[in-house]
Amino acid sequence: LLPLVSWGSLNRIQADRAFAQALVAKNTLEQRVTAMTQAIQKYSRGDVYFRTFGALQLAQFQDVLQKKPDGEERQKQLRGLAQDSIIGTRQSTVLNPKSAANWQALASVYQQLAPFVEGSEDESVKALEELRKIEPNNPVHATDLASIYIGRADRESAVGEKADKTKVSNNQIDAEKFLDQALKLDQGFAPAHFQMAIIEERRGKLPQAIARVEKLAKETPNDLPLAIQLGALYLKNNQAD
Repeated sequence: LLPLVSWGSLNRIQADRAFAQALVAKNTLEQRVTAMTQAIQKYSRGDVYFRTFGALQLAQFQDVLQKKPDGEERQKQLRGLAQDSIIGTRQSTVLNPKSAANWQALASVYQQLAPFVEGSEDESVKALEELRKIEPNNPVHATDLASIYIGRADRESAVGEKADKTKVSNNQIDAEKFLDQALKLDQGFAPAHFQMAIIEERRGKLPQAIARVEKLAKETPNDLPLAIQLGALYLKNNQAD
């Protein structure tokens, strides 16, 4: 005789099967979302399920953004997909608040939706702060926070003459603070040095920025984007290649 399976166990088995279908890349995005929805309906306590659902909703958001013509229907669909992506990913942090992957996913979702959903960037900062509590020795998270503040400073500077110089300076100071923290954790962490070079360049300290990027370029000679960035700094400083 086959062993009896509890109703809860049967639901979990069915949920896992649906989840597996949601991960099959050859399936269409709509098929993967449908499978992920079925998985959650069968088992609503899986944080990975909700995190994956949020990621798929974000992928749908990006797909509609790129392919669908602008209009009221498109805007309505985008709002719904953005909301579902946020709700799904945030639920993963509720179900398992100690998972770094869940907070990383939430920070990423908010950051990608920042141009479209008001307040998303602030929520991304909060998620990264939670992530730092879980992984206090990981320099990546402080560096990611720094990039947000650099972006804020750059957006304010882009206003031109009407830019609030104090706001620009404060955001750069905040970014520098996070980068200092990242480099205390790992003095050789290249992304933090690169971000620091960006701040130095924005402040007009081109020799310092060039020296920092030159050092990075020597350590990673095959990094084409880094070489391009170094070339741009040379041009700005009127240096020969």
